[in-house]
Amino acid sequence: MKSLQILISVLGLFAYDSLISDKNLSAQTTFRKWTSGPVVNTPSDSRSINLVDMDGDGLDEIFISNGPSNGAKDFMYFNKGDFNFAEDTLKFQSLGQSSVGASIGDISNSGKRSIFVASWYNQFNGLYFAEFPDFWKGQNAPVRTYSETVALSDINNDGFLDLYVSNSGNGPADNRNQVYMNDGSGKLNLLQQHPLTVDVDHSRGVSFIDFDNDGDTDLFICNENNTRNTLFKNNGDGTYSKVSAAGDLFSKTGSTMSASWGDINNDGNLDLLTTNAGFFTAQDNLIFINKGDGTFENPSSEIESDLSCSYSSSFADYDNDGDLDLVVTNGYCNGSLKNFLYLNDGNGVFSRDTLSITDLATPCSFGVAWSDLDNNGFQDLVIATCKNTSASALPNNLVYRNEGNGNNWLKLNLKGIQSNADAIGARVVTSALINGNTVNQTRVISSQTGYAGQNSLTVHFGMGDAVEADLIKIYWPSGVVQELSNAELNKTLEIYEPGNSSTGNQPELFSFTVSPNPASEKIFIHAQFRQSPDTLHLELNDLSGKSRLKSTFEKVSSDWKYTIDTHELSLHGGTYVLSLGIPGQQIVKQIVVIK
Repeated sequence: MKSLQILISVLGLFAYDSLISDKNLSAQTTFRKWTSGPVVNTPSDSRSINLVDMDGDGLDEIFISNGPSNGAKDFMYFNKGDFNFAEDTLKFQSLGQSSVGASIGDISNSGKRSIFVASWYNQFNGLYFAEFPDFWKGQNAPVRTYSETVALSDINNDGFLDLYVSNSGNGPADNRNQVYMNDGSGKLNLLQQHPLTVDVDHSRGVSFIDFDNDGDTDLFICNENNTRNTLFKNNGDGTYSKVSAAGDLFSKTGSTMSASWGDINNDGNLDLLTTNAGFFTAQDNLIFINKGDGTFENPSSEIESDLSCSYSSSFADYDNDGDLDLVVTNGYCNGSLKNFLYLNDGNGVFSRDTLSITDLATPCSFGVAWSDLDNNGFQDLVIATCKNTSASALPNNLVYRNEGNGNNWLKLNLKGIQSNADAIGARVVTSALINGNTVNQTRVISSQTGYAGQNSLTVHFGMGDAVEADLIKIYWPSGVVQELSNAELNKTLEIYEPGNSSTGNQPELFSFTVSPNPASEKIFIHAQFRQSPDTLHLELNDLSGKSRLKSTFEKVSSDWKYTIDTHELSLHGGTYVLSLGIPGQQIVKQIVVIK
């Protein structure tokens, strides 16, 4: 276990009002099946749903991969607000391959998110990397694969996102999963040998999670063909051990397509749902309750009795009552197909919900993801549809707009400074008084949920009738622990990780200190450089991103000091981000609080 730096602070708390629609008086949530626009009127054989803000405007885009054997273009729909989406083929140019799963994240810590897409049929995987200005250009990964899905995570905890790819080919040579390590500049290098890629199972879904809450990232792999799933425990020193016994976790085998992790009973431990399907053969889906001691328990549940061919799944609190609900997608099965929606009773017990969405019929469904697409505080649902047989017609994808209820909510956008910029892997815990009881909820920022799905990177909490969040506790991937208290609800908070950061693959060229911090009238900056830079940029931004000071200095000395007068800049009390940068080499940021 790596040591945690406990940092109790109220740094980096910034709120802005989100658009709030009129709320219903009851707690019943209803979804409206969306029927207008290209997202739901473009027939396709779709696979992955990823809901991530690609252009930095605070609205999540919809990325959909498409996977017929002869290839097809992937879709990027830009969110224009109020549920209007537009495809821009100039900004996003698809590779047109047989795509399956996808994962989106800022692999260069540059503020620009890239998309890695898995391809099957012995094709190249694809990387859509961001270029200025907000343009996504495709390139192929180095080898042909039978890849299923991908997940981004900082495997070696160096502050940069790495990549894991699952494979299910025609034989052992094609089955080995892949690890791509980030060299610190955003370049992903395929490792030919890695402890996480020794197996030759037919793997489907992959999940990076901290199942034992020890502060490092573990890995769960879903294997099909009725093969036992795999759990790798992170030993905290860069090595991994395969877990051989974990209570009921390995007591049942199925052809597992996906794994979704979430704290469904609000005890602080991440529980697990596995969805299972033989090809045109229904299998049980399974819930495993994390006991917090390294073991899991498989209770009887309604979920297990609902038989279908289930491919993906995802947890979200769609009625904002303070617990995680669930969606399960079904496809490649005989008969009339329906997806499953489940409500949580607050104790981790689920029951089928046929009221919130009355029409769950599907021609064949694959990936699924949740996001508050219209920023009204309630989670909307997007489901990829597929051809159930080769003779089936191309179907339209499914979108359900959440019309909300009277319950409150809280959303967080985390900005990694020492950790990766998207804070993927961060665990967030809130405490609030809901219905007269103290409720502690846990969420984890993940680059993959279920199979071929990625929920919004914005963390969402339903808050029921709470009047505030008494406590927010953030466990950053770097090991920093940050606490905030008495947060307003029905807001989106933007929170920066405390500390310094360095981007790029260069060694540390300089460091700087700020004093006093918190400051009042003067901010004193002291920077020390290994070699005097020809040019140095300084910028001070508030947490909305607005620049309050921007200066460039030439021929800076190796021991450099500078003073900012807060009165001259009319800086009021609050939290700011101070950046120093040597062009093309290093940027270092610090949080500054002004009293």
